[in-house]
Amino acid sequence: MKSLAARLQSRWTTAAAFAATAHAAEDRPALFLAGIARGVPFVGGGFYARLGRLLGAEVSPRVRAAGGSRIGLDLRDAGDLMVFEEIFVDLVYPLNLVPFVPDTIVDCGACAGFFTLLAHARFPDARMHAFEPEPKNLERLRRNFALNGLAAEVHAAAVGLADGTASFSGAGFGGHLGAAVQGAIEVRVAGLPQFLRSCGTQKLLLKMDIEGAEAQLLPAIVPLLPRTTALFLETHHPEEECRRYLQPLLDAGAIHSEIRRRHDAAAQTDYVERLLLRT
Repeated sequence: MKSLAARLQSRWTTAAAFAATAHAAEDRPALFLAGIARGVPFVGGGFYARLGRLLGAEVSPRVRAAGGSRIGLDLRDAGDLMVFEEIFVDLVYPLNLVPFVPDTIVDCGACAGFFTLLAHARFPDARMHAFEPEPKNLERLRRNFALNGLAAEVHAAAVGLADGTASFSGAGFGGHLGAAVQGAIEVRVAGLPQFLRSCGTQKLLLKMDIEGAEAQLLPAIVPLLPRTTALFLETHHPEEECRRYLQPLLDAGAIHSEIRRRHDAAAQTDYVERLLLRT
């Protein structure tokens, strides 16, 4: 177990890293507070949580990498803060590696819309599409887009092989399609192959964080991707299986880069952020 001094140092380091993402000095306090909450969110009845909520249960600071867009953060929600950290602190979507200007940006598994706002800041003239099935995430996504006047097209759906409905389990950033279990809800599924056929894009930036569904979906969409495509993808399978479903895209001329790898001991697998680029 870490000593109190080590825990305080870790908390301070995280808070400073959050504050460093600020668009301007006046945004730093809210982001510093969000970094404090990243360690232990302000939820519950204890003194720490009540004090934190008094300082700010929800904040909407402007973030530099998002071009000064306001990012709504719920400091009671660990998932919200984790996704913010991944995108704006850990920089798991290095858009500077995309060597072209996309005409269409598609965010599959958009959660609260952070990636869409990040991508819009870099490519403001692209058509924006955000797919998200989970009701709470959808509410927050729409609020973030409205906060910044972003005219992205929001699809209240998961992505799949074909239009339909499916059971959806979990919440926050970890919800996924699957069998009907206790607590699952029914959500709409939008066929991604059909969407790609209809959208007529020539230069595509596609982000997929769809909690394992990439294994079935990716091979089906490879023939439908335009010649110029950048795909940011999080994979959720053993490396041998990942190689199997990534191979069609590699055979079609994509170059693969690994951005980050995290090992999950409980699941005995790695979660890997990747970029597959074809120009």
